[in-house]
Amino acid sequence: MLYEYLYLVSAVFLMSVLSLLGTGYNKKNADKENITPIYNLLLCTAGCITWGIIYAFDFSFDPKALLYSLGFGVCYATVIISLTKALSVGPTSITALIQQLSLIGATIWGFAFWNTWDSAKALLVLSGLALVVLSLVLSLYTGKKIEQKITLKWFVYVTILFVANAGCAIFQKSEQIALNGKHGSMFMFFGVMLSSVVCLIFFLINKKPYLPELIKSSWVFPLGAGISSAIGNMFVVLLATTSLSPNLIYPAIAVGGLAITSIVSVFLFKEKLAWWQWIGVAVGAVAVTLLSIN
Repeated sequence: MLYEYLYLVSAVFLMSVLSLLGTGYNKKNADKENITPIYNLLLCTAGCITWGIIYAFDFSFDPKALLYSLGFGVCYATVIISLTKALSVGPTSITALIQQLSLIGATIWGFAFWNTWDSAKALLVLSGLALVVLSLVLSLYTGKKIEQKITLKWFVYVTILFVANAGCAIFQKSEQIALNGKHGSMFMFFGVMLSSVVCLIFFLINKKPYLPELIKSSWVFPLGAGISSAIGNMFVVLLATTSLSPNLIYPAIAVGGLAITSIVSVFLFKEKLAWWQWIGVAVGAVAVTLLSIN
């Protein structure tokens, strides 16, 4: 059906917007200090309002779902904070790659707790894991002539991003398994609401820049990112009810989003990567595809 592919294309585009808007915000406000807390708060608030509207049209309630929302909310807030920080000090394309490769965390968790290991597909999984390692090695090595170096600060941020993004996937999948695919809108609404609270606390304990000027000039970035993230995740939920195979959906979202982010980072943000780093991005795309096959 045509609408199923429309869902897929929309999900690919919207899920790639998060990193791009974060980079745009950082570059626009490069002359200001401590600008990420307000961005994170506005992003999560916009996402929470959007999910609230979606939830109102798909209302359901089960107290069990709140437990999974709690874990998801903390992980999602950590993803937003660490992603924005990483984008402020490192390359957009490589940061997006690390975020997509966090799929390995959910894959390993599935082997241990969801009984997803399939000996018939062991070669695909092991190949995917090996390619993840190769992708990281190629991507993280900058050489001596690349302008944008991989710093320790960036490495710490993307490590946190990797773990937290894997946590989001784990909690979301665990909720679907435990509640038979029900209460997805409820799960997301309360999860993003909690992430807004976490970002509010993060905002309050940090030194604040001159907010009126910052919000007036840059409000479109967090608002767009929050709405795009919410609607993109809504399309992912809708795709789970279509006839499209997960073997197509998840690789398309991951690899398509990575491709869009990489291309825009070069042509719009003028990022420069070495040829081997581009190979690392391509290898990472293949790894994500292999690990998404189930």
